[in-house]
Amino acid sequence: MSAGRQVDRSAGRQVSRTTGRQKSKLPLRKLMELVYYFGIDLQIYEVEKLSDISHVSVIEWYDQFRIVCKESLTNDPVLLGSNREHLIEIDESLFGKKRKYHRGTGKQDTWVFGMVEKGSRKVILQIVEKRDRKTLLPIIQENVAEGAHINSDCWAAYNTLEKEGFVHKTVNHSKEFKAQDGTCTNEIEGIWGLAKLKIKSMKGVRHERIGDILNEFCYRYRYGFSNGDVFHKFLKDIAIFNEKK
Repeated sequence: MSAGRQVDRSAGRQVSRTTGRQKSKLPLRKLMELVYYFGIDLQIYEVEKLSDISHVSVIEWYDQFRIVCKESLTNDPVLLGSNREHLIEIDESLFGKKRKYHRGTGKQDTWVFGMVEKGSRKVILQIVEKRDRKTLLPIIQENVAEGAHINSDCWAAYNTLEKEGFVHKTVNHSKEFKAQDGTCTNEIEGIWGLAKLKIKSMKGVRHERIGDILNEFCYRYRYGFSNGDVFHKFLKDIAIFNEKK
């Protein structure tokens, strides 16, 4: 029992140092409670029901935890397609009220470009201002190995991928979900569904916070989406984060 308490105190001290700007002062036990809730992906309103931690404190600490998630992803970058056995699926999706092929967007709509390596849980989601080739191609070239096999829909921005050194196959979603040769984008489409479900479950996310939520989503997806795996991974990342401060 004493050994377990020592681990909790050590981890709690690491959590308490995640930021020097933290306004909400909480006892170490409460901080560890919050880390656990974050690790198992409890939403803020759920945490409020289970604990006596204030709404403001939960929001502030969850925001700091997402900084740790972003830092971890930044410090452990991936090159999609370096294993030629793994296909890459790419797509863009609108996080807002209008669908991809409808004209116009609202002021609070956010376009996100996504890339996933099938079979590895490596995913990259990036907010973009535009969906043209000038915007998307540099992102692909930076994050996908040359010669990798990429599946996409028939969006015009992808038309030159073959010339850029990638193996590129397409599926025309206006006619079919899967091409006759088996080409599809089912995995990235599934990721869009999961990411939007997470945002919906938060019961209201401000436009400017979507990027932070997507970083958290990528962190969870990459490191297993298992509650236990994410919790223990997150504890390690807190320690690494504090060592660099």
